[in-house]
Amino acid sequence: MKKFERFKKFKSFEKVKIFTGKFKTVNKNLKRLLYITGVWVLAYDFILVNIPAWHPILVTIGLLARNVSFAFITGFIFFFVNTHLSSHKTKVNTYRYTANKIASLNALSTSLITTIKLTLNLPDFNKDATTEEELEEWCMQIAGNTPVTYRVLAHRVKFQDWYVLFNFLDIETSKIVKDLLLVRDSLDSETLRLVTNIENKVNMFINVSKGLPIGPDYSLKSFAKDIFEYRGMCKELILHLNKEYKPIADEYHHLENKKTKERRELKGQQQVQQQNIQL
Repeated sequence: MKKFERFKKFKSFEKVKIFTGKFKTVNKNLKRLLYITGVWVLAYDFILVNIPAWHPILVTIGLLARNVSFAFITGFIFFFVNTHLSSHKTKVNTYRYTANKIASLNALSTSLITTIKLTLNLPDFNKDATTEEELEEWCMQIAGNTPVTYRVLAHRVKFQDWYVLFNFLDIETSKIVKDLLLVRDSLDSETLRLVTNIENKVNMFINVSKGLPIGPDYSLKSFAKDIFEYRGMCKELILHLNKEYKPIADEYHHLENKKTKERRELKGQQQVQQQNIQL
């Protein structure tokens, strides 16, 4: 009995969490204005109305501010119901697609750092360079015109030199960004900014030679700054996704778990019906 009650409380908590998540994804500036106007209306109706005004004009200003606040609250409710909920639903439905594409972008940059460290036989190859100077020191020891094995998860891809690898990164990054732009309505402005900056960094700076060797300094030293910034932007994108899209992720997983449970129950009912028919 206690377990059942706990389960009901947990389900109620999940529903409240999902509903509040819909509100959390509203534009922060709109939420701030909603809080301010809400506080002003409550303060005016329950506190300020009982305090004599210092000047008659203050009464007019206070009443005007109250009316404007009510108008904003009413407008916010219409926006939330008619626009935001629809946009939020779209983001939830496309969350897995968005998260997978962003994870792929991040994997490309992670694998580049891993490849650099493996080439130099450095320990802790899964850890990033802590400073730009550290990465520059690594890049100075690598000749750009030497063959390289690029590691992506469990797969290894061989390239004739680093410049061809950079061209490969450019092509793959452009593909992922184009895929993300197909669902641009599901992306917030910060995600769009980071994604387009990542594409620009790879295309205009890392793949500056478009797959061809450059000289006379054939080391990767001149690429260190851009590689470091490229990796930093990818990490920033992942952090932004985990923070700002958390309510969306929670609702997505909640709905997927619910659908999975319903499919299992339906499958169980069908199996019971088949057994009854056989009997």
